[in-house]
Amino acid sequence: MIALLASLLPYPTEGQTINGRFNTTFYTWDRVDGRLTGPDEYSKVTHFRGYQTFRFGITHGDISLRTYSQFSQDFNTSMEGDPVGRIYDLHLRWRNIFDVLELNVGRHPIYSGVGRGTIDGGSLRLNINDGKYTAHIYAGSLVRPFQSGRIQSWDDRRMVGGQLAIRPFQGLYASVSYMDRHNRREEYIATRADSLFNPIQVLIDGDSREFQLASTDISYQLGNRASLYGRFDYNLDDSQPQRMEFWSRVNITPELALTGEYIYREPLVPLNSIFRMFEIESNQEIEGGLEYRMTDWLTFTGRVAHVIYDDDNSMRIAVGAASKYGSFSFSRTDGYAGELNSISVMGNYPLTGDDRWVVSAGGGYASYTPADYDGESDWAISAIGGISHKVSRSFSLDVRGQYITNRVFDYDTRIFIRVNYWFFENLGIF
Repeated sequence: MIALLASLLPYPTEGQTINGRFNTTFYTWDRVDGRLTGPDEYSKVTHFRGYQTFRFGITHGDISLRTYSQFSQDFNTSMEGDPVGRIYDLHLRWRNIFDVLELNVGRHPIYSGVGRGTIDGGSLRLNINDGKYTAHIYAGSLVRPFQSGRIQSWDDRRMVGGQLAIRPFQGLYASVSYMDRHNRREEYIATRADSLFNPIQVLIDGDSREFQLASTDISYQLGNRASLYGRFDYNLDDSQPQRMEFWSRVNITPELALTGEYIYREPLVPLNSIFRMFEIESNQEIEGGLEYRMTDWLTFTGRVAHVIYDDDNSMRIAVGAASKYGSFSFSRTDGYAGELNSISVMGNYPLTGDDRWVVSAGGGYASYTPADYDGESDWAISAIGGISHKVSRSFSLDVRGQYITNRVFDYDTRIFIRVNYWFFENLGIF
């Protein structure tokens, strides 16, 4: 691939840059095996799983090759499918074609208005007048959820679409977008009954689930005084609105800001889905909030939201404070789904002036009562702690531990160990 890239380079006199990041993580936890070892006794399994993540890029002039992948393996317990390899990104990018175009070919993520996903295909972006007018089109096979290296059939999994956007003057942005997405479910074997009610093995092969959406969004920044945003998604399959959102922020003073938001949601159920047989209702949400910055390092926030369902409603309240060394929050939800109260606190403190050693700790408490439940409220307690060490400019080490307990299970303890290494070099090969 690098040799192919070199042969395509239009600027042989320029140098090359190479950059990358290697992330090595070890994750250990215990779980209860579903198989009984005695009367009402279950076996306990300890996992020690390692993850190796690679981010790599090589650039020459306006052409670059990028990749992002991960490999994992359990070193303590045998698991089906190990080792697991995932390729999240592997594509060739060519910028500034005729000074206005950017071409991406390969596996790469798409963020284009209503279009979201990772495709094996291509995308082309047109940029005119320093971004005042932009156009983006894409087409490709959708990547399976576990990000394998195999390219999917166009008939089974695909996504095509595009977006047009304008910035006529400073502070104003508007766009329209379209997405057509087909996603066939994976085949699987299930036990079913034949005409005589005998159990038999049946291959279940679902139809393609289709989404066809159009969207428009607009945002306006009025200097430092106010921000406005609106979005409207339309379901072309059902010929009805899918989602509407309006958000605003007004700075009353340099320290005090007020926010407001309204969201209308229609559940997104694909064509050919069994859930189309059930009655589905929309919901609406209205939220207001404030932010008060007492100092440069201390800010207080508050939010109140009212969620409206077809025959019920729910209320959500959240307050919090964030500072340079930590945060605190309290939230309460009451209504349709039941009652939930939670408190969480998190802090971090540098042990040295250059932030080479940083310790962190936090915890939380929650009490919850499901709707229409006559018993006592349940509870959960959690704690987290860790330390980070920046060994050098390109190397760091993190260790984290977490603990949670409640009435359902005695405890759950997990440990994370992560090593980061990143680099950037000028090669000058070609």
